[in-house]
Amino acid sequence: MTGVPIFPTGIIRTYKSLTKFSEEFDPKYFKIEKYDGSNKYRSEKFNNVIMHESLNGLHDWIKTCIDDYLSNELYMKYDEHFINESWLNVNLKGGSQPIHSHPNSILSGVYYLKSEEGHPPLEFHKTRPSDQHPFISLSEQYEKIHPNTTNKVAFPCEQDSMIVFQSQLYHSHAPIQIDEQRISLSWNVWKRLWILSVLRFITEVLYLNWNDEENNSSF
Repeated sequence: MTGVPIFPTGIIRTYKSLTKFSEEFDPKYFKIEKYDGSNKYRSEKFNNVIMHESLNGLHDWIKTCIDDYLSNELYMKYDEHFINESWLNVNLKGGSQPIHSHPNSILSGVYYLKSEEGHPPLEFHKTRPSDQHPFISLSEQYEKIHPNTTNKVAFPCEQDSMIVFQSQLYHSHAPIQIDEQRISLSWNVWKRLWILSVLRFITEVLYLNWNDEENNSSF
């Protein structure tokens, strides 16, 4: 009998699109601006880019992947889910992304619209670097790298593929070392809880009743 890993940090799943959405993507529809003074550009904040009609096909495909992840990876109950944020990232040579996580969402993902061999992978971190080492560090004692004992796992960023992960996971990527830029679309998801659906239904019923009373009183 082998050992059983318990309380894993999270689940990362890579999806490969059969449709090359990279060929349908037209950057002229989106305004980007320099981000944090680095060689990285992002689309405008609070502009949920996935809702643009030119990305309808990609949007539908992402939603099927979210359904699959929630149902078959997390086994989560939900009435519906929605992408509450999405944005474009354009990284030039030297552009990087420091370690961070995505608050106010349960699920996140990155679809790679343009990626070349030589671009850095997306790295996931067990914790923030300052919290990774106990008083006695064992990192140099392991004979081989293993997801259960390492502090960092990297996933390749292939064009027309998407990496999906739980939003609380820390992740980053190193500076781009080649001249070709990388373009990706990132998104965050929230699910509609059943209680919110009930409250929405009650609110709609109350509104309809109130509206009927107002109409009846006007005669």
